[in-house]
Amino acid sequence: MTFELESKLEEFLRAMLKSRLQGLPNFQILENKKVADIILCREAPNPAAFFLEVKLFTPKKHRIGVGIGSGEGFQPELLNKRPKFFEAYLRWVLCDGTLGERQFVFAANSTVVKYLTGGSIGQKHNNIRPSIFQSEPLLAAPALLDEIERWVQEN
Repeated sequence: MTFELESKLEEFLRAMLKSRLQGLPNFQILENKKVADIILCREAPNPAAFFLEVKLFTPKKHRIGVGIGSGEGFQPELLNKRPKFFEAYLRWVLCDGTLGERQFVFAANSTVVKYLTGGSIGQKHNNIRPSIFQSEPLLAAPALLDEIERWVQEN
């Protein structure tokens, strides 16, 4: 079989992998390939990759959107399927753009899902409720950097 487009090769390989690996315990193949806004790589002696999703709340939009408008994309898939790898190696950095001083929430997927509009991910516009900024600890930029550094050193 020949392939004229890389995307067709990817579709073929993904279908084969799904067929072969779907019965294995504790295994998932994610559909979306855009992984994160920022990827941090730790080198030897214990190499690891850390992923940051960055979200901004603005008064103009009055929401924190997740994924694309139809409920698709990496972020909704991640929050819906909740792969354990990303529970450990992905964090969300949310910023409230309405505050005069930059304030951030640094959160795991398990925290973010508590603030999903409607309580779950669906085939619609998915959003994180702005109430996350009233309920979760707000960090100034230096404290945010401390938390990120602590997270990558502990994992």
